[in-house]
Amino acid sequence: MAAAAVVFFVVVGVSACSSTDAKDQTVVSPTTSEGPVTGFVRDGQVLHVSRNDVSVNIQASGGELIVQGDGLTVTVSGNVGDLILTGSNNTVTSGDADWLEVNGSSNTVKAGGVSSTVRIEGSRNDVSFSGGPSVRVRGTNNTVNGKPQ
Repeated sequence: MAAAAVVFFVVVGVSACSSTDAKDQTVVSPTTSEGPVTGFVRDGQVLHVSRNDVSVNIQASGGELIVQGDGLTVTVSGNVGDLILTGSNNTVTSGDADWLEVNGSSNTVKAGGVSSTVRIEGSRNDVSFSGGPSVRVRGTNNTVNGKPQ
């Protein structure tokens, strides 16, 4: 029997107005939990997800999403300001982003339009997007497919 997923949201930088004004959220789960991780990020927020070998589903309407781990399947519904991936053997599908950064190896990233910058550091990454961003690639055997909008 699979253990139920346990996810803790740690919210930092909350203003006196309400909890919806949170600037920073971190998704952390115990190493013994299994199952998908879900979360949200919106303008003015930073969401950190640090896990291995699970599915991650994020609802985005702006903000910054930082994903760290290996063997993740990440689906971002909506558009995010910055999408930063660090790790190996991950598969990421996302809507539009202002900034896309991939650090690691053997990652597959399919983003919508990227308006500002795409940075790839590592090896054997396969990254596709549309738009007219500045692109910087460091490493070996990376595949980049950019399509102008």
